[in-house]
Order: sequence, then structure tokens, then C-alpha cells
Amino acid sequence: MDPPKFRNTLVVSNNDWNNYHGTVAHRSVPIVGIIDGLVDASPAPDPPWKRQADALQDILAFCFGAVPPEPLRAIGSTWSLSDIIAPTRVIADPGNMNAMARVSDAWCTDAYRAARPAGAVPMVIENGALIADINQALGQAGLALQTSGAADGHRLAGCIATGTHGSAISIGAVHDTVRAVYLLVAPDRGVLVQPAAARPFTDDLANWFATKTGLTTQSLADDDAFFAAQVSLGSVGFVHSLVVETVPLYRLRGRMVPRPLGDKVVLDAIQSMNTAPLHPDIPDRPYHFSVLINPYVGDGSPGMFVGLYWKVGVDGAPFAGPDPALPMVPSDTANFIASLIKLLDGPVAGPIIEHIISSVLASQNPARDFPPAFPGQVFGPTTLPAGRGMSTEIVVDQTRAVDAIVALLRAIDVQRAQGRHLLGAMGVRFVPGTGALLGMNIAAMNCYIELGSLGNDNVPLIHQACWAALDAAGIPYTCHWGQQHRLDEAHLRAYFGGRVDRWKAARDRLLQTSVAKAVFSAPTLATVGLGA
Repeated sequence: MDPPKFRNTLVVSNNDWNNYHGTVAHRSVPIVGIIDGLVDASPAPDPPWKRQADALQDILAFCFGAVPPEPLRAIGSTWSLSDIIAPTRVIADPGNMNAMARVSDAWCTDAYRAARPAGAVPMVIENGALIADINQALGQAGLALQTSGAADGHRLAGCIATGTHGSAISIGAVHDTVRAVYLLVAPDRGVLVQPAAARPFTDDLANWFATKTGLTTQSLADDDAFFAAQVSLGSVGFVHSLVVETVPLYRLRGRMVPRPLGDKVVLDAIQSMNTAPLHPDIPDRPYHFSVLINPYVGDGSPGMFVGLYWKVGVDGAPFAGPDPALPMVPSDTANFIASLIKLLDGPVAGPIIEHIISSVLASQNPARDFPPAFPGQVFGPTTLPAGRGMSTEIVVDQTRAVDAIVALLRAIDVQRAQGRHLLGAMGVRFVPGTGALLGMNIAAMNCYIELGSLGNDNVPLIHQACWAALDAAGIPYTCHWGQQHRLDEAHLRAYFGGRVDRWKAARDRLLQTSVAKAVFSAPTLATVGLGA
């Protein structure tokens, strides 16, 4: 059967679809719609916003009209370690949806103008824009994101929908910089959802979306609907655009501080969030604080690599994008893992694995200061090739962070004695609390512990042992939605509590028919008790 035709959309079939890391593999997907992949051959084609809305109308009409309804999943980019985007028969590829526009200050409420950071500018950014491209466009306009993930390969909507974060200890995760979300909840209906408390925007912004897209657009100020849309799991509607609060362009100057594994000064900093003993010559609290841990180091060699950044001004420096020659303070494990690929390609004995991991980490992270660089230079390109990564990221209340790290190191050591090794390292980052109902950062301060690795058959067993160790220690935790996890309904409710029912109720308000819920569904929802 020929695939359906949608306006302004290149429709193809893929009989062997895989996500970037191969954690969802060999799926037959008969309908892959590349939005705005075709432009009508008329002398004056519609503007991009209208073309894309027409494409989405047709794709959604097809999904809503099918019997039974066809679930629609939008694909991300180079970060896809979980099955959250696992498709059935229909995929929308939003890679061409990458426009950005400044929100008129006249459309900002008095309350928002009074509360926003000095010089902050809300920007409409379409869902398919890559963080790398956003950094570049904003930087050229003298603006910057307040935080991002540890690298720039994400598409914005996927980044937000799964709770992606950096380690900006006074900002929050990326979703905490979102001020409104434009959702398509039916083929002919959009909703601009924003919080009701300290509402940021007037109805003029919703009217702007209606004019740009040609869609009937509701302006909805509803706290829980907004908090559900912040981390939506791709399941409260099709995220068309996000309104992100950007700030005047800045730079980050950094420092790497290697310390022995189990170092008391580092553990005290993790426990108290007081990093001052690690930088006695710099009185200011850092903007970014992270730790990369080698679980296999011995003999007092460096095993904890503390990354610190301070926010500084541009001071007349010309804006520049990522530079491969510029060293980056490590914040996650991906770039380190990428450097192991050629060294650990095939079976390698345990002691050799440990030696390689220790040697590479120590050589990449000597004690040094880093000159000021723009955010997109510091958190730059991802270097992990497709199909090679496995990772789980565990999130705990920061007050239990040291307990969790100790329990995880012990679990990894038990696995080591059984001949199983994590082909990577442990990345530790910190994020303050969120209003997002399913954002992982629900405590006042949260510790994210990433166990990234090259993939092999042993890594899932190590991850399972780590989750079991936290259960045995009675440490409440959740896992990053965009990475491998063991979440079920019991774990979800134990961690998120009443937020689960609030998210489900908000989803019901946004998606008011069983057909809409079926179209914007994902296997993850049933697995964790969030509905079909």
C-alpha cells in the first residue's frame, strides 16, 4: 500500500527504524513524515509557519481518523537512550521546524516584566531546533540559554519533554526556563498553555500563534496544565513550539579539581553544596558544579574530578561557536565514553579495562583553569557515535546524595568482582527544584547520578544492581526519562506522590477525547501507570 500524502511533507517508509543509540531497534515504520520536507511548487509558497501547520494538520487528521487511532511519535536527535519515543506506525520528523522569534515586550504581563531576570528576552523556538543551532542564533543576537544539557545534540522539544538538565545550581533544568508551551491537541486546534500564577503573557501571544499557523488557538492559563506540559513525555499533545526565557549573552570560566576517590572535601561539598573549600581563592559561588567519578581507581590516584564554572561577562569578546580545540570541563559521561571506543572495542580483561578508564580520565582531566568561553563552547558537540551508548541516570534528593553515591559505588564493586565492568564513569550533577509535575528535580536541590557506558550485555545487569542497591538502602529515587530505567507505577508514585494524579488530570483537561489520548500515547505511559 502506498503511504498517505500530507501537505508539505516528505513521506517515506522505513522497514528497519532504529533510534540513535540502538536501544529501540529494527522497527518497521510504514509512515515517516518529514515535516516541511516538500514545498509546494507554486510561485509564492506559504510561509514556513503555515506550511508546517498544514503538514501537521494532515498528519494529525490521518492519526485521529484511523480506526483504531494511530499513535504519533515525534523523533528527536542524537540523544535517545530510552524507549520513550518508541514508534508504532507513524513518526513525525520535525527537524525542519527550527524557526525562532522574539516575543514582543508588549505581550508580556506587568507581573512577568517585574519578575524576570534583568535583560531577559522570551523567545518562541520551534520544537525541532537543535540546541547547537539555538546557541548559535541566540549568541549572534547577544543572548543565551540559561542552561542546557551537557552537550548540544538535542532537539529542544525532546530535551524538554524528558527533563534534560545541566548542572546550573541556581537555575534548574532546561524545562524550568520554559515560560509557555504551544501544543497541537487536535488536527484543527492549538493551545498556548502557561501558568496562571504570575502569568507571563497576554492573549496576544496566542493570537500571534493563531495568525502564524492558521489554527484555532486557545489561550490557557492553568498551572497544572503548564506543569504537565513542561515534562510531557510527548503525551499531552504535539509540542509545536516552546517559549524559552533567554538572558543576555555571558561566558563561563572554569576549573578542574582532581581529588582522590572518596575525598572528604568533595563529599562534604556534595552533602552541603558548599564548594568554597575546593576554590579558596575564588569567593563566589559557582554557576555550575559537577563531579566525574572513576569507580575503578586505586592507590590514592585521582578518582573524583570536580568541574566548576563561574558566570562572567562578555567583556567585548566576539561571539564564537563550538571549538574542537577548546577543552571542556566534563559534566556528563558521553564525551569520555566516546574516547574509550577505540580502546575497548571487543573483549578486554577486567584489570586492563580499569587501567584504560583510569588512564584516560586522569589524562583528560588534569588540574587546570579554563579561560572564559561562551556556553555553546563549554557544552558543545556530542561525540558518542550512533548505536554505542547505554546509560541510566538516577535522581535523588541532594540531602541523600552521598548515601546514594556510596551505595552505587559498592554495587559497582560487587559487579566488578563478578567480572562485570561499567565501560565508562559516574557523572554527578545538581539541579534545584521544579514545578514541573514529572520533572525529576522535585526536591529543593537534586543530585543526578549518571552511569554512562559503552554498551554490552553486562551493562544492564550493572544498572539493575545499582537500582537494587538504592532500594535496599531505602533511598527514594527516580530515573531520567530519556535514559534507561526500571520505573513502574510503584516506583513512580513512591517518588512523585500526588504529582502523578495531577499530571494525569492535567492531561485529561488538555486531551479531552479518548481518540486524542490514543494518538498522543506511548508505551511508557502504561508501564509506569500514567495511562494509555
